[in-house]
Amino acid sequence: MQAVISHRYEVLAKYTKSLKETFAKEMVHLKEATTQYGVDNSTLKRWILADSKTLQEHEREKLSQVLSNAKTLDKVYTMREELAEIWQRSTATTEELVKRLEDWCRRAEESGIEVLQAFSQRLRSYA
Repeated sequence: MQAVISHRYEVLAKYTKSLKETFAKEMVHLKEATTQYGVDNSTLKRWILADSKTLQEHEREKLSQVLSNAKTLDKVYTMREELAEIWQRSTATTEELVKRLEDWCRRAEESGIEVLQAFSQRLRSYA
């Protein structure tokens, strides 16, 4: 896990790539929701790939509404936010970071979502 911590930006970039692939697959489920909430696909994709802290409140609200219609994408998005949050804790010790990463990996593997399980395995292979 020490290697993951050292290469966290590369790891997040790879996770974002997985998120893009999941987004493409889930668009079938989101078509009705995007129409219902008045969000076009390019805007939705931009919101999903952005740091949620950069979104305005109404954008986060619409994103949440749309994602509630695509459980897999919602979970992958939420797990990406959690992964980014782990590394933003500059006061955490290495041991705390490792513990949080291991917890994240465990939850990813238990999610039943293939992209999360595969990504968790990649993270563990850094160790």
